Parts: sequence; C-alpha cells; structure tokens
Amino acid sequence: PILDFFGPDTLIPDSPISTSFRHYKINGTIKGSIIQTDIRTSEKYDLGTFSHMTGNTSTYEHGTFCSPIMDYRSTEIIWRCGEKNHFGTVTEPSTCKYLIHAELVCCEEIAGKFFWDIL
Repeated sequence: PILDFFGPDTLIPDSPISTSFRHYKINGTIKGSIIQTDIRTSEKYDLGTFSHMTGNTSTYEHGTFCSPIMDYRSTEIIWRCGEKNHFGTVTEPSTCKYLIHAELVCCEEIAGKFFWDIL
C-alpha cells in the first residue's frame, strides 16, 4: 500500500507542495505543514501538520484554529498514480476542512522498488 511508501521508513525525501485554490496559494511539504496564503491580503493559515497515512490518504491536523467550527483546520491529501507528480484540485468540503487530490508518477524506480509495487 501507499502507506509503505510514505511511512516512517519512507523511500523518498520530504517533497514540496505548491498549488492554488480560489484566491489562495497553498504551500508546504508532504511530511510537514501545509500553509494557505490569501493572495489579496497576505494573511496566512496553517491547514495542518502531517499526522499519518491511511491507505492512499495523508492526514494533516492541528492547523490554525477556526472559530466558525470551534476546531482546528485540517487537510487530507488523496494520492493516485499519474503521469507526473502533481497537486491538483483543492476543495473545502466543509468549513476549514480541506481536501487535495494529488498524483504521483507510479513508474519511477526508488530504492529498487517501483511505485506500482508499493501502491
């Protein structure tokens, strides 16, 4: 499973995340934090810090506190095989809860294993 790929004994180094969503720029790292910047006001919001993997989903928790829901912002990244490493669609399915769909190249060899053997 992809968990083996992103787990504690990861086969790849932490990689940057960069995409956009509405009037926001999203930046961070796969195994670190995800930051949302409002391009109109330069205000920044932490969308969460990497917590764990379950199947093909990375979970990020304990971002900036969100008053409307009285909880912290959080994000999930859903991974799938693709033709390039790409962070695509970003949505906010519910207030301060974010979802990013991302692709990984599944035919590259890393440490003697192919992604399709790991995913």
